[in-house]
Amino acid sequence: MDTEQALFQAIHQAPDDDLAWLALADWLEEQGEAARAELLRTHRALRSMPKGRPRRANEARLRELLAAGARPCVPTLTNSIGMQFVLIPAGTFLMGAAPKEVGRSAAERQHEVEIARPFYLGAYLVTRAQYRQITRRSPSRSWGGTTAPPAPRGSTSIPSRSGACRGRIAGVFATSSRSARRR
Repeated sequence: MDTEQALFQAIHQAPDDDLAWLALADWLEEQGEAARAELLRTHRALRSMPKGRPRRANEARLRELLAAGARPCVPTLTNSIGMQFVLIPAGTFLMGAAPKEVGRSAAERQHEVEIARPFYLGAYLVTRAQYRQITRRSPSRSWGGTTAPPAPRGSTSIPSRSGACRGRIAGVFATSSRSARRR
């Protein structure tokens, strides 16, 4: 296992441990990826920074780095059918448009959202082939010939539909040999 894989494995095992993330930032810098290292350090610093002027300055720097093309560095998992998942760490973020943002709806309110536990989220949309592999049904038959899922019918809710699929996904979500790597 090389250094990068070892760092991602450490993050995968303890996603809230800042030491592994900061070691990854050091490794990125040693590899000549200073902007990505700064992006990672800035993101980690923001997690514990209180509201105020210093936080706003760090948030602005984070946006500058992203706008300049610095790619976030997060662990990924690839399951047995090739679906890629990225780590979403625990923490807080603002959801919704800022009050002065152009195109903001009158009903839209910006609010803070907390993610209590880290989790993995699909990096890409589920393809029809992947859907068939997981559910053993054709997406178009499952949704009455349409290309997108319809609104829930009768008493069936989206959570109960996803719950039925969750067991099948869990069986397919066997971690491959590339258990954690840079995105």
